[in-house]
Amino acid sequence: MWTGLADKFVFFPETLAPDVVLRFEVPTEEVTLSRPDGAAIHGMWFTPAGGVPDDAPVVLYFHGNAGSLRSWGEVGADFARQGLRVFMIDYRGFGKSSGTRSEAALFGDGLAARDHIRRRCPGAPLWVYGRSIGSGIASYVGGQGGADRVILETPFVDFADVAEAHFPWLPVRALSPYRFDNAAHLAEVSCPVFIFHGTADEVVPYRSGQRLAERLTAAGRAVTFTTVPGGGHNSLAQHRVFRAAQRAALGLPPL
Repeated sequence: MWTGLADKFVFFPETLAPDVVLRFEVPTEEVTLSRPDGAAIHGMWFTPAGGVPDDAPVVLYFHGNAGSLRSWGEVGADFARQGLRVFMIDYRGFGKSSGTRSEAALFGDGLAARDHIRRRCPGAPLWVYGRSIGSGIASYVGGQGGADRVILETPFVDFADVAEAHFPWLPVRALSPYRFDNAAHLAEVSCPVFIFHGTADEVVPYRSGQRLAERLTAAGRAVTFTTVPGGGHNSLAQHRVFRAAQRAALGLPPL
């Protein structure tokens, strides 16, 4: 009972009918990843109109805790317009994805998305990108190997660090079914890690992302941490310092 109640405080999905067709102003392809427990994970490819070489990087993007690919797909389309190919999935219960959510299930789905890319694009560099709650899945996938870069936007040390900031009177570390221990998972990576965080983030405290970077640096990991002065949780793209740092992390030339 508590697990289901806690889940409602963490995730705010938009559900879509199976026959809804998602259209964006770049070439796309919808795919379904079948999971061992019977869940069906809906994913989408976003590709530049002119195509890309076979050895071009692939961005595996894990989105935030609300909406669906209907809205988050605009991120994939924007990346594709800049010359990147992107694969995104909707979490269980989001969009057209089915299945019961749990931390273990989300991690398994993330690895399935990674393996799908590896089968389809063998030898291509894999850049794992996580936004907000998606940083929890991106960090785990990156820590399991195979990633050439891990890129995190508004991440946290672990999920309890965020919950404690909002509910300091509750024993959230004992009660939450979600740990999303980014610091522990990223301690296993051998690739570069890029982190962006705004000082005015009203959802994930700036200090949490900063502590994550500090812990990884102390563990000897290659971390680039970008502070976005005045940046809020959903407004980083309005800031030039973020746009420049994001382009660098994505291997794109400066504007």
